[in-house]
Amino acid sequence: MWPARVGHAGRVAGVDPGAQQIARARAKAARRNIPAEFQLGVIDPTGCATRFVTDPQRLAKR
Repeated sequence: MWPARVGHAGRVAGVDPGAQQIARARAKAARRNIPAEFQLGVIDPTGCATRFVTDPQRLAKR
C-alpha cells in the first residue's frame, strides 16, 4: 500500500506517541523493504488533518 501511495522515489515518514506502534510500523516496513522513518512523538499541534498534508516532514520540523 505505501509504495503505491508515495511512488517509486517516495519515502514514508511516521510519527506516533506510542512506542509499541512505532516498533510495529518499523517492523512492518522492514519486512516489506519500504524506505521509512518513524519517530516517537505527537505531530498534530496544528489542529489540521495531517493525514492530507503534502509535505509531512516539513510540518514535523515546525
